[in-house]
Amino acid sequence: MLANTIQRQAFCDTPGAIRIGGNLECFHPVGTKMILNGNSGVPVSNSTITAGTPLKCVSEDGGPGSWYDYDPNKVELKQALSAVTSDFLSYFPIRLINYPAGRSYACVPEASYSFRGFQKIDSIP
Repeated sequence: MLANTIQRQAFCDTPGAIRIGGNLECFHPVGTKMILNGNSGVPVSNSTITAGTPLKCVSEDGGPGSWYDYDPNKVELKQALSAVTSDFLSYFPIRLINYPAGRSYACVPEASYSFRGFQKIDSIP
């Protein structure tokens, strides 16, 4: 048990790792093809997108994902990121919509998936 705790802590202390949820689950910035254009389903190939473009979040294997506000201060302080508010989400399917420029978001797989990576995107005007 102690070895698992130490291993988990080392994983969480890796630079760039984010934490989410009450249990502070950790994810690394290694995800690719997790953010899709919400209209076409094509993976977003760069790290920026025009604000308001509908986006879908999936895990690396195509399973469900969730959106979080990427706050570099929380990342630095090893605090949990906040889930995106419903103001910026549409449902069935879940998409990130109507979000403003100048913000960053993290696409994170649902906790039940073993892949512990996330993909970040910045919105620009």
